[in-house]
Amino acid sequence: MGLLRKNNGIAMISVIGMFLVIIIVSVSVASVFSQNLQQANLQANQIRAHYLAVAGIDLAVSALLFDPADPDQEPLIESLKWDKDAYPDIADDLVTRPEFFDIVEIEDDEVAVTITPINSGSKREIVVHALGTLHGSGVTKSLTLIFDAENPLVLRWE
Repeated sequence: MGLLRKNNGIAMISVIGMFLVIIIVSVSVASVFSQNLQQANLQANQIRAHYLAVAGIDLAVSALLFDPADPDQEPLIESLKWDKDAYPDIADDLVTRPEFFDIVEIEDDEVAVTITPINSGSKREIVVHALGTLHGSGVTKSLTLIFDAENPLVLRWE
């Protein structure tokens, strides 16, 4: 009998110990879950910003390459090509070429697009840069496409 009386409060201590272990495990799981959810949301926003920048580049390339509605006008890319007759030196020609910039709203977000002609050796290239910005999260993604002005199928991403 004396032995049983000495263990009188052990059951309560065991229950409290078990509750503490359960609380610690629950808080740990909730913390890991919360961090994983934040990381998943960030990755989803980064993917949205990436495709927003891709959409901006697609819009810019379409505007450059396709015939305008007015049959008297040339495609926009023609204004960026090297005019070998007027400027035998490609560097002289470059200073006469415009740079285009526009901000396009897509849903609640925006993409800033810049179209710039550059010289690469003795050929003209067109740089299309897009910066997609998600207004809700502030996440941005920058993409650059460079292609040959004479042959737009020759391109590279940077």
